[in-house]
Amino acid sequence: MIRATIAVVLMTLSSPAAALDLTQASAANGAQIFDRKCSTCHDVTGQTVSGPPLNGVVGRKVASVEGFPYSDAMRGLDGAWTPALLDSYLVKPRRMLPGTAMSFGGLKKDTDRADLIAWLSGLRP
Repeated sequence: MIRATIAVVLMTLSSPAAALDLTQASAANGAQIFDRKCSTCHDVTGQTVSGPPLNGVVGRKVASVEGFPYSDAMRGLDGAWTPALLDSYLVKPRRMLPGTAMSFGGLKKDTDRADLIAWLSGLRP
């Protein structure tokens, strides 16, 4: 558990995510990215699909949706989902967090991640 937390901190500090700037992000584009890339497994109305709901994810404690069967790797993370941590994770989830159950390959474009995170930031639990 400690090793996973240290790895996340190191990756967050050493990646471009540490400089994530949402001021130029397009939440409208983020909604489209969610529909195309995320909505198969995630919901934003509070319902669990095959992944946990993402409304309110920004600022929420990692692995904290009641009743969702998170992987050991995800449960081993401490802290909350910040925009920078989400950005690092969404580059390539399995690289940042080996053992995660999330099979999504990632979003390569910085602007796509920023747009998605800007949109998610506006969603309330």
